[in-house]
Amino acid sequence: MISNSETQSADNYPLLQSYHRYSKSFLSKKHILGIAVVTVITAIITDFFTSKHIQSAFESFLEWTADNLLVGFFAYIAVYALATLLFVPGSILTLGGGFIFGHAAGSMWEGVLIASGAVFIGASLGAIGSFLVGRYLVRDWVENSLVQRYPLIRALDSGECGSFCISKNWHFIFHEF
Repeated sequence: MISNSETQSADNYPLLQSYHRYSKSFLSKKHILGIAVVTVITAIITDFFTSKHIQSAFESFLEWTADNLLVGFFAYIAVYALATLLFVPGSILTLGGGFIFGHAAGSMWEGVLIASGAVFIGASLGAIGSFLVGRYLVRDWVENSLVQRYPLIRALDSGECGSFCISKNWHFIFHEF
């Protein structure tokens, strides 16, 4: 029987220590995210060359949007906002929206006007969503990965150097682009 004074921790078991070290280094969040991204990209590329389920899903969504103009308008806004959050290029969706709404509205100018409104609202909602995700969901990760690693970002985050540091760094950032 083990008494309360004896502790059973990883310090008492060398094999358990090596397992914990290995599991922490091998199953990090960065590795899991990388595997997930590679898996999704591989699935999309494989689908593109074989069954084309994703392409047919987009085509059916665009046809549905053309058939149901009012509900399709709001669905298009939601899809555009989600695409903004997931870093999908907006040019494809913008051109597709202009084409679909142009045919659904009867006149190309009315369709372009409807698509422009849907794109503006969807992109704005996506930008707001991106801000909220960055502010509330991934702030700790950014602090741990960037702020601790780079002194310039740490100084900006803490406000140590005041407006001179900010103006100097913005000057530097804009000259890089």
